[in-house]
Amino acid sequence: MSALRSIADIPLEWRRKVAFDPKRPFTTLRACVECLSPLLHMNHGWAADGGYTLKLSITEVAEVAEVVAAVGVIISIVYLGFEVRQNTVAVRSTAYQAIHDAEDQFWSDLVSEPGVADLWQRGLEGGLEKLTSEDRARFTVTVRRLIYLYQNVHYQNRKGVLDLELWEAWVASLDEFLVYRGFGDVLDEVRPHLSEPFNTLVNARLNALGQ
Repeated sequence: MSALRSIADIPLEWRRKVAFDPKRPFTTLRACVECLSPLLHMNHGWAADGGYTLKLSITEVAEVAEVVAAVGVIISIVYLGFEVRQNTVAVRSTAYQAIHDAEDQFWSDLVSEPGVADLWQRGLEGGLEKLTSEDRARFTVTVRRLIYLYQNVHYQNRKGVLDLELWEAWVASLDEFLVYRGFGDVLDEVRPHLSEPFNTLVNARLNALGQ
């Protein structure tokens, strides 16, 4: 029985037998192990009758099994990491699209109703006391809707859904409204119904703006 030192020492006729057969996976696996065994320094060779013999100790079999299992674990971890990353991107895209749709719907409603755009501007600049009771109710509902939109964006950011540049753009937008008297009037009314983290953010932005 001659010793084999590399894959090249195995006859071509035998190496061709290693081609994967989906109907006989274990036979294929055994052929692969037999062809790779010279590189693992196992006791093997070609018998006098032309047959190939492979003698593995229990320890050697265990070592091979450990290597195969380790490779499988590594591949699984890499694949899982790829899937998690892809899922994160999809979640972020879906969340931001939903936020964008809500914002777009808000402004569309504001300009589509007759007189609402004018009411919006008067309410922001003059505050609630400058509005009639009917206009005050309409203005309050509109501003509350926008405030809750900002709170939702803040929540999504806390959960790591928004990219930093998008979040900073929303903070800048919030700052623009915090300087208006009418926005502040409605904000004071809804403060008890807002989340503590969002109230903390509002306080920080008001302090930064000197309000």
